[in-house]
Amino acid sequence: MFQVLGSLRGLAILDVACGDGYYTRAMKRQGAARVMGVDSSPTMITYATREEATHPLGIAYVIGEAEAMDRLGAFDLVISAYLLVHATSRDQLAAMCQAVMRQLKPGGRFVALTINPQLVPAQ
Repeated sequence: MFQVLGSLRGLAILDVACGDGYYTRAMKRQGAARVMGVDSSPTMITYATREEATHPLGIAYVIGEAEAMDRLGAFDLVISAYLLVHATSRDQLAAMCQAVMRQLKPGGRFVALTINPQLVPAQ
């Protein structure tokens, strides 16, 4: 993930479907100026905020559905690890991507880590 992202120094970054904040914290440690994580699971946000309280990095976490996010700010980079595979329809996938686009500054990037949906596990 970090090879694709390149330098994060000074960037404002939104981590959509941040889970417990693993990548969120890693991006802040890589030099991002401002980092926010959003996830639909209150349990995951609780884990992330507990870690932030224990080891503060200045990260904000919010509960929210990826496809229904209000504008949370203006970000240079939005990342998402394993979010898009959870879309149950083309309309939901489009809504997720449109919500992400609302978060980006002009010229900002959206980087998604996902799996190949045609990959079939060995039997």
